Order: sequence, then structure tokens, then C-alpha cells
Amino acid sequence: MQDGIFKAKAQGFHGVLTVTTTIKDNKIENVKANGIAPYTVGELSANRMIERINNSKSVDVDAITGATFSSSAILKAAKKGVEVSEGKMTSEEAEDIKTDPHSEISVPKYSQPIDKRVYQNDVNFKDEYDVIIAGSGASGLSAAIEAARNGAKTILFEKAGMPGGTTNYSQGIIQASGTKWQKKFTKYQDDNPQKHLAEYMQTGEGHVNEELLDDFTKDAANTIDWLSDLGLKWQDVYGHKVIPYENKENFADRIHVYEHGGVNGAGVVMITKMLKAAEDAGVKIVYDTPVVQLISKSANDNEVVGVIVEHKNKRLAYKANKGVVLATASIDHNEKLAKRLDPWQYRDIKKHTLLNSKYDTGDGIIMGMAQGAGLAGVSGAMDADFKFAAGFSDEITTFPMFYVNGLGNRYVNEDTTYGYLTRANYEQETNLGKATWMIFGKNSIGQGAMPYKSEDDMKKDMDGGYLVKADTIESLARKINVNIENLTNTLNVWNKYASESRDPQFGRTEGVEILQAPFYAYQNRDMNIGSIAGLNVNVNLEVLDNLDRPIKGLYAAGQNAGGWIGEYYPGSGTALGGSLHQGRRVGKELAKK
Repeated sequence: MQDGIFKAKAQGFHGVLTVTTTIKDNKIENVKANGIAPYTVGELSANRMIERINNSKSVDVDAITGATFSSSAILKAAKKGVEVSEGKMTSEEAEDIKTDPHSEISVPKYSQPIDKRVYQNDVNFKDEYDVIIAGSGASGLSAAIEAARNGAKTILFEKAGMPGGTTNYSQGIIQASGTKWQKKFTKYQDDNPQKHLAEYMQTGEGHVNEELLDDFTKDAANTIDWLSDLGLKWQDVYGHKVIPYENKENFADRIHVYEHGGVNGAGVVMITKMLKAAEDAGVKIVYDTPVVQLISKSANDNEVVGVIVEHKNKRLAYKANKGVVLATASIDHNEKLAKRLDPWQYRDIKKHTLLNSKYDTGDGIIMGMAQGAGLAGVSGAMDADFKFAAGFSDEITTFPMFYVNGLGNRYVNEDTTYGYLTRANYEQETNLGKATWMIFGKNSIGQGAMPYKSEDDMKKDMDGGYLVKADTIESLARKINVNIENLTNTLNVWNKYASESRDPQFGRTEGVEILQAPFYAYQNRDMNIGSIAGLNVNVNLEVLDNLDRPIKGLYAAGQNAGGWIGEYYPGSGTALGGSLHQGRRVGKELAKK
């Protein structure tokens, strides 16, 4: 290779990345990049790739899984820079984003968990730690931080090439009551954990563990303070859309938003802070290393004493002196398990867009079940309509529209939180075997969170067949294949009461306006942000067997633990709030053992 500084470009997720590669003495001395979008998942993965190249002094490295597009862009550009130094590519070609390097990008593949037991006497331990954690999302990293800060020798194994998992792709918002930020930003000056718990219990519809939720809501304000200490700054607190049947006295604005948060992908801001805290506390983090098996004490004693991981195509055993924490999320991308356990998640895997990490394949749940663990909270999915932001927050005004099922009949109060709304969609679509539709009129365009500001904005969805337009409601019914009489009657009833600004059928209060022709129908296409299924745990996060007995040495947290979210997602900030609490709790408790 020729010495020098070589510039190349590649298309990243958020824009073009420019990489300069410095070659000296026939090896890479340094790689730098410009154009990385700040506060994004791409920034974390790109920086991980730069670190990987600089540490190895080579571009013969794998892509960073977890955000492969961004890391691959850095690697492509660095490879092109090297090829310019080798005379295999011109400088002009290197700066052309349409030109790829001659060598391909390698993406690691990971083994699946092993669903059978292995015993302590059958393995040779490579090393031992007090606490071993599988997974580096919100619950895994918080457990690692607290365990290490409280004196436990801690190691965290992450399946992907970067930390964060699905937490990275979240909006980074967290529910809590009684905080100083709630008092600063909202009118709710006397909110408390008891009201928060009461709301969760009501929305859980009898499918949640009160002890887990009581523990979470009582500690939620401490979680906000804990994150503040890590460097997050809070800028807003808002509320979810009210659920039609809930006791309004228990409602409050509780969803906390930090700087650069509140948008998809903003969870990475929190993960970056947590990663630094974990490293500062002395946590050892090993990437591209899935935990594939739990180690039992003996054939007659299912106490968990360690784990087997796969690292660089080798199986290695590690001993856990105090406990193993499973924090590998739920069965989000596991089609086989979802089909068996969670029909709603299975439907989403087969037909809908999944916005979670593709490495969320239920590894911790599979390993727990192999150890005799029971399941809890296996009941549904967390879905949302990100196009129309339907039911996202009480700060977003619901525009004039209504939903109809495959028969042309209305079935829900559309001005409610998205989890409740998408469950109603799922039930109607599954029961009737037909799509559900959002019906709106010309006067709806441009109102509230309506993404269409003009008919020009509609062209793509019309061409794709998801949006249909008609001059009359009868014509619209024919185009979307629903009963003409039913849809006509639904519109007439809606317009009749909308003229009086009321909705006696479902009690809706926002966006109750007469719909004017021409009419539009949009096929609901809810996106999935996670499944609702996990291992059965007690308040100490000990994993329980099928007879509710603790499996010694085994713990689960976050979405790997079940029983604290009901059949639908009750509101933004619940999953992160609960996961952070459970991680912090189990980390501290294990360190004290």
C-alpha cells in the first residue's frame, strides 16, 4: 500500500459519509469520518466501526451488527480508500457513492440458543464472575452498572456488534410519577405511585402481576434521578391518550422526555450514557458473543451456575458466583415461538413491519424454558401506527376520521392510546379475516397529525393501493370491498352526531367533525415495536419454574421477564421505565449476595 491520506465516500443511513484513511508503513494508521448524524443509532455503530478498524489496523473486519447499514458505509469507504492506495481504484471512483469496493462486506451470523441442559461437571470454565448478564439493552446495561457499582465483578455478553438492542430504536421516553420534572412541566402537582399503579392495574385487565407493577411505579422517580446523574437532561413531560374505560382520576402526564429524545431512534442517546457508566464502573462487555446455554449445578439440581457463550466460533464456559441475568428481550423475531405462544406477534412477523432489533429472537426465553422456567404475560404485541401517530400522546390532536372493519362498521373510540387502538384493529382483522380502514374526508387533510397536507402527498400510497379515493361513500365502499349499506350508514351516523360535536356510540371528543367529500380510505398498517411475552419472575426478578418456585441463580429483567404488561401496551414509556427499574434492582440485589 502507498503511504498517504485517502478520501472515499459511501451512502450512510442518514446521508453521505466521507472517510479519510491514513496509510503509513503498509498499514492503516488512522480512519476518520465526517457526515455522521449525531444522536442516532448510526452514530453509535459508525463509531464502533471506526474503533474496530483503528484497533485492528485493517479493513478485513466484519460489519457491526445492530445497525449494519451505517457501519457498512464506514467500512465500504475505508476499503475504497485502501484500494486507492493499492492502485485498484481511482480517487474519482472512491468518491463516487455508487462505486463499491472490490471486496465484499462480511456480516457475522450467530448460533441459536441450545434448548437442553448442560451440567457443571461437564464443562471447563474459562473464567468466573460474580454476575453474568446476557443482553445490553436498557435492562441489561442498568443491571451491569448497578452490579459493578456495588462491588460485583461483572461481565456482559452482547449478541450483536454494538450495545442497546431494541432500546436504541425507541424514543427513549420513560414513565414516572411524582418527579420534580412532572411538577415543572405539567399541571399534575400531586401525582403519586399509587395512582400510577392503579392505572396500570386497570389497563392490565387482570393479566398483570400487581407486585411487579407496584415495585416499578414506586421506584420510577428514582430511575429518572438515576438517569439524570448519568447526564440526561429532561425537557418535557406529557401524557398518553386516555383509555376509554379507565378511571380518569388515575390519569396524569407521566411520560418523561430528555434532550434529543422523543423521536424514533433516540433511545441511543440514553444507551450511550449508560455505556459510558458501565465502562467507568468496570463492567467487561463482550460483543458478537451470544449466550447460548445455561449451566446447571447437576442433573438433580437445576441451580444456574454459569453460561456457555459462542465467541469467534468457539464455545466457552463462564462461571457465575452470584447469578445470571437474562436480558435478551422477548420473542420479537422468533416466528416459531410466536406461532406457538403469541398469535398477535406471529401475525406481525408474517405480515407487518417490525421496528425492533432482528436479534431479538427470544434467546433468554428459550434458555429459561430449557431450565424449567414458566412463562408469564404471554398475551399480545406492542403495535403502533407511526404514519398517522394515532393515539401517540395527549399533545397530538386527533383529526376528523373514523375506523371501520371489513364489514364497514365502526368498532372503537379512535381518540385513545395506540396500544388499545391497535389491539382493536388486530381483533377485527383476525376475527373477520379482512383489513381495517381509516375513513376521512377532504376537510381532514392538513389537520392534527394528518401526514397528508395535499393530494400530492397521497400519490405514493395511492399507487401502492393503501390509500383509496372516491367522490361518494358508496363508490369508496366498492373500492375497498366493504358492505355499501353498512359504510353508508356508518358515515351518516357519524355526520349526524358530528354536526352536534358528539359521539354517543363510543364517547369520542376530539376530531368529531362532519366528513366532506371526496372521501378517502387508508388501510391500517400498524407497526410492531415488540411482543408481550416473558419468563415468570417474582419481585426480586428471580425466574420461577412452572410451580412458581425460584430457580436458584437465574434472573430475568425487561422484556425477557413477563407479567408486568397486559394484553396491549398501556402507554409510551412503560417498557423502558419498567426495564430500567428491573435492571437496576436486580443488579443491586445480586451485588449484595
